[in-house]
Amino acid sequence: MLTTGNKLQLIVVRAKIVIMIDLASIRAEAGVTQAEMARRLRMTQSAVSQAERRGDLLLSTLGGYLSALGADAQMTITVGGRRYVHDLTEGSR
Repeated sequence: MLTTGNKLQLIVVRAKIVIMIDLASIRAEAGVTQAEMARRLRMTQSAVSQAERRGDLLLSTLGGYLSALGADAQMTITVGGRRYVHDLTEGSR
């Protein structure tokens, strides 16, 4: 038997969710340069630029990026009247 948490994991793993999020604007509004973001994420500035332009990111990548900005982010899925909330940044902080 699956618990609510496991159901959410299965939904997240099996569903391909494409969400257009302007990561560059979020970063800029936080007052962080691409170079600083690269340092925080331990990657190159070029890799940060590529991630910001991608239309399709793993949720773990998105969570790590937002966590590096000090953001809190959750994903909410409602199925059949039941609500599942997944914290995208908790494990990255």
